[in-house]
Amino acid sequence: MKTGYGLVRHARMALSENWGYTRGTYGKVLTESFLNEILGRLPDVRLYEDYIRAHYLGKRVVDCIGLIKSYMWWNDGNIQYDARTDLNADMTFANAEKKGTIRGIPEIEGICVYRTGHIGVYDGKGWVIEAKGTMYGVVRTPMFGDNSNNWTNWLLPEGIDYSTWEQIVRQTVDNPDTWITAIRASVSAAKADGDMGDMEINKYLPDMIMKIHSL
Repeated sequence: MKTGYGLVRHARMALSENWGYTRGTYGKVLTESFLNEILGRLPDVRLYEDYIRAHYLGKRVVDCIGLIKSYMWWNDGNIQYDARTDLNADMTFANAEKKGTIRGIPEIEGICVYRTGHIGVYDGKGWVIEAKGTMYGVVRTPMFGDNSNNWTNWLLPEGIDYSTWEQIVRQTVDNPDTWITAIRASVSAAKADGDMGDMEINKYLPDMIMKIHSL
């Protein structure tokens, strides 16, 4: 299952690994043959060819929507292309059932932010991880103010689940990692062999969190 928290963790990985930006890419390592294929398909990329060769050969590269596709198509470091979900930023926004204006963005890590022709991943607390452009690569930028990309909307992309119990905990409590670790330990103990009496009810904790959240 692809989740919102999984998306933001993936975006943070791309940021920490200093992924580059090349239009029309989605997380594959940029080789000479791959670059030549891109140049043949997208001739305007030649405007940046020298910079791309100097900075991104041998690195993973994405464009803005490619950062999200790289998570959707990720398979233990390999990219499995899926034509069904190969949408651009504007199509992704248009297809999203849940979306709104940027000033009303929920405080949920891993939802996406959008302006016409561009998309990024919300990193929480007013920050965005985005594949900003050829001269920038994957960077972390403020959602508002100086150096913002002037986002206009937020959205929940199709194919990503934002209702897992881990995601709910992360958006509702302080120190969510501690809570998640404790819940997992309680559930594991409650499912173990032996008689735990009333403590066995702990195995239903994730379901209870989901049900409470849906009320």
